[in-house]
Amino acid sequence: MLRAQRAQQLKSPSKIEDLLQYGAIAARMLKEIAEATGLPYLKTIAGLTTSIIQTVQTVRYNKDECIRMTEHTYWLICAIINICKNTEAELPLDMVRNIEQFQETVQKLLSYVRMHVDAIQHALDVFGVQSHVITTITLAEMQEHAFRRHQELMDVLSSKQAALPPGTTLEDLRRSSSTLSLLPASPLIFTGRDKEQQEIITMMKNNTAARIVVLGPGGIGKTSLTLFVLHDHNIVDIFCTRRYFISCDAAITADGLVSTIAKYFNLEEKPKLSNAIIGYLNRSKEPALMVLDNFETPWEIPEHKSKVESFLALLANISHLSIVLTMRGVERPGKIRWTRPFLAPLEPLTDEAAEEIFRDIADINDDDPGIMELLKLTDNLPLAVTLMAHLAESETCANILSRWKEENTSLLSDGVDKISSLEKSISMSISSPRMKNIPDALELLSLLALLPDGISEATLLDMSLPFDNVPKCRFILVSTSLAYVDGRGRVKALTPIRKYTRIYHPLRNQSLQSLNAYVNQILDVSTANCEYPSQHQIDAISNELGNIYSILDYNLQIAQNYADNNFQTVKTVISLFRLMDWMAMGSMDFLLSLSSIVEQLGNQKLLQGQILYYLGAFSERYTTSRDAEKDLKDAYDCFESVGALNGQILVTISLSYLEEDPIKASNIARKAVSMTTHGSLEINNQRLYQERLAAQKANSSAFLFASKLLQIILSEYHHDTLPHAILLHNLIEVDIATGRIADPQVQRNLKKLESMAELLPSYWSRYSDILPWNRSQIYLHNGDLENAALQCLQSLSGTPSHWRADKDRPQRLHLLGHIHLRQGQEDQAMNIYILSLVIAQKLQHKPYIHQAIRGIGDVFIAMDDIDTATSLFEIALEGFTELDVHRGKGECMIRLGDIAHRQGELGKTRNLWTDAIPLFKKSEQGKEVIKCENRLQMLET
Repeated sequence: MLRAQRAQQLKSPSKIEDLLQYGAIAARMLKEIAEATGLPYLKTIAGLTTSIIQTVQTVRYNKDECIRMTEHTYWLICAIINICKNTEAELPLDMVRNIEQFQETVQKLLSYVRMHVDAIQHALDVFGVQSHVITTITLAEMQEHAFRRHQELMDVLSSKQAALPPGTTLEDLRRSSSTLSLLPASPLIFTGRDKEQQEIITMMKNNTAARIVVLGPGGIGKTSLTLFVLHDHNIVDIFCTRRYFISCDAAITADGLVSTIAKYFNLEEKPKLSNAIIGYLNRSKEPALMVLDNFETPWEIPEHKSKVESFLALLANISHLSIVLTMRGVERPGKIRWTRPFLAPLEPLTDEAAEEIFRDIADINDDDPGIMELLKLTDNLPLAVTLMAHLAESETCANILSRWKEENTSLLSDGVDKISSLEKSISMSISSPRMKNIPDALELLSLLALLPDGISEATLLDMSLPFDNVPKCRFILVSTSLAYVDGRGRVKALTPIRKYTRIYHPLRNQSLQSLNAYVNQILDVSTANCEYPSQHQIDAISNELGNIYSILDYNLQIAQNYADNNFQTVKTVISLFRLMDWMAMGSMDFLLSLSSIVEQLGNQKLLQGQILYYLGAFSERYTTSRDAEKDLKDAYDCFESVGALNGQILVTISLSYLEEDPIKASNIARKAVSMTTHGSLEINNQRLYQERLAAQKANSSAFLFASKLLQIILSEYHHDTLPHAILLHNLIEVDIATGRIADPQVQRNLKKLESMAELLPSYWSRYSDILPWNRSQIYLHNGDLENAALQCLQSLSGTPSHWRADKDRPQRLHLLGHIHLRQGQEDQAMNIYILSLVIAQKLQHKPYIHQAIRGIGDVFIAMDDIDTATSLFEIALEGFTELDVHRGKGECMIRLGDIAHRQGELGKTRNLWTDAIPLFKKSEQGKEVIKCENRLQMLET
């Protein structure tokens, strides 16, 4: 009743004006008390109250509620003024905590009032939303919170036990409670550090004198983690108001560190500051927590390190004081017994945590494909993730990606300090005293900037770099966290650091030449032979492939003249293409990015032809935006103009695969065989070209041609060699595709291939999908559906080469769908066939598209939906007919014949089954021919 009467009274203009006027006076008085006593939290409350009074005058809606809340605030300010007007008053810590909480309430009230200014209310009115609907719950909560805070404060004032320890004055309160306003807020968006957070909290719960160092590179989130822990309710319960967060950014000497801490506690005017600090912290034996943020600033200066550690040891001798340091790098200061187990240096976030932070900041569509591309650029460094997400608040992901190509790390560096500028954060690490003491460390970092896969120390020592202290430089980079050592023992730098270093600290020419010499050695550029790479070379290239791309790309970007050093960089690129082709591994994006080289090679027809050949050959096998046939024909012209027979043969083999007309393709293949027998070719080259041709024809379903050629070549090869293993695998694939899976020789060949794979582990580890794929087909033929499914799944989840992954997936999914259908699992089969269709559509591989459609038709047959199945089979048949895929046409005709037979249309059935026989014969499917003939015999009986 009293509240209702007061609200009614406040509706009169004079009452409202009086309240606002008195409130403004009270706020100014509180500010004066704060300035006189040095109580900073009072100044904050006064400022917030002034803002509320200024804002509430502009409110149009819910004004009564806002006025009542302002009245509550006015009462509380008056109470605080009464408490603090006598500077010799003694205040209890409970009251200090209540005032701190009141400060938070006032902040919320200001936010609430600002929600109701005219512009926002106008927007709400336009959309027909009533403000009281939105804010009733919030208002009720705030009123209740303010009333409770007021009551608590009054209870403390009237309590006879509201006394500080004997001898404690307001001056002591000013010092001890200053942390209430000096403690930075807990990060609102924070994830991915649950493990580290819990480790720190557990250490402090077990030991209120813990000694902990939070380590890691700049921007990794050391400060955020520490602040989050500092505000954790467990830590608040233990340390209450004795939680101190002190930034050491400006403390560049030992004396500067002492002065910074003394200033924090308002002790800067005391003599012997270090003694004053220790004495102040020892006045109470209650547990206290001190965080020294960015402690590396004073510690890493060599001439001050010992004094800094000595002062830190004095702090560590305080038995009730927990100490947490945040430091760039991986080293902990000496002279301290740090709490064990040590907290491991922070690492980049997991992909899931980085994405969660990004989405919490940037409200963008869940299915935007650009999100993951942006996160890759950050290497999950929290600072980079946060800054990138803030960009995405106002720009599209596609636009940011486009800008990154031009601006790189400067895109994330509009701010002026290390928490708003990625470049500033990295620059601080690079310019640290530890780095400056070893100048060559920066040159090693510049080298690592070109090596995304990192590099081993042994390789660095073998590289003949133009500086001798490589191990020491490596140690400095790791100790400052500008680099880190991965699980394979390779030192590497995070993506943002590499990007920054490439721009602002480019590698010197002498070091670049050392890198180029190493790449040429790996690729065996000097020999330019046509033999398969050795196992040693395969291992070396596999370990360094990402680095090779990066180094070559850097050379081509900075080179203004491709003829420099006799086209060495271009020749190195061609050697890489050759090995990529043989080893079926690598990046198509890198290959396509180099297509512009062709026009800049002038009259270098051999080099032009080689690049065009690989562009065409890879585009022929793997879907790209280029015209494969044009590239191959242009390459042939280049080779022919300089009489390069090897190149002409390779182009002809690729053209035979590309040709869709079976007769023309056969003629081109015969031409290729004829060319390989040319007397000027060495026998090894002849075999290599014939192997390539056999593999091509196997992939194009010219199985008989491929099988005969493969068997001839196999008879001439030594066993247990890599070429023999590859040929044997091709022959197994041909035999399975032609239905000769029951032939004991096929299974013997598979066992032989498995034993050979054990002798060539590094190579076959890239094809861990191949052998399970072969086994799954054999298990299926033998009726072992369970093992067939398991092996097929393994072939899908193995580690195929970069290029094979998508290309083979629809075919393997189709087989898995067939297995599920045989097991009576229609739903699973349907899902698998649909996935196969989606991937085939993505690849624009028409045969696989129609194969998937036919598979979906099989599911509808199993579900007894004849009409839908018929429509799907007819669509697939039309597609296979257009492509002239004999086997696909025959399989559709068999199914349509089965449906016709089921419906009693015997004439249609006979025609469909009869027409399927020659199609299976042309595609060398002898087993299917027999099945058709048996069906026709059944009709006659």
